[in-house]
Amino acid sequence: MKKKPLLVLFLLLCFIASEAQNNNVPFCIDSIVTKTSDSIIRSFRSQSLSLLHTASLTMESEYESGIIVDLKKGNSYVLVFVGAKTSKLFQVTMFDWQEERVAFAKQKAFDKEGNILMFTYEPRASGLHMIKPLQSNKKNKTICGQMILFKKDLP
Repeated sequence: MKKKPLLVLFLLLCFIASEAQNNNVPFCIDSIVTKTSDSIIRSFRSQSLSLLHTASLTMESEYESGIIVDLKKGNSYVLVFVGAKTSKLFQVTMFDWQEERVAFAKQKAFDKEGNILMFTYEPRASGLHMIKPLQSNKKNKTICGQMILFKKDLP
């Protein structure tokens, strides 16, 4: 008899724990962003760049997302952000571990590169860096993005 209330209590706690882990953020799928990212990765690998990190992002229009990466002094990195084709503005800001802004790139959709924002970065010091991509999209509040980090291999 005492086992039934304990079993019910255990099941209730498991249900509550599983609901607490569900943050209701939908997984982002945008075939154009995925195809563009895959093409960039293939192209850069053929140029002897090492793929270090990719992050698929579910983003809210006009709000920054955050990605933390560990970068080493003396290395050269290429950062690529691929945004939704329907977005009108793309921006990436990077901060070092001292919260100093160390890189900034911005472009509008009608610029030559369209929905791809790319820049090279060489850290002045090793440590964690925060990359904050942002998109502005008037049509959709929730949009997809892809952040890709490459390391240039030294000869």
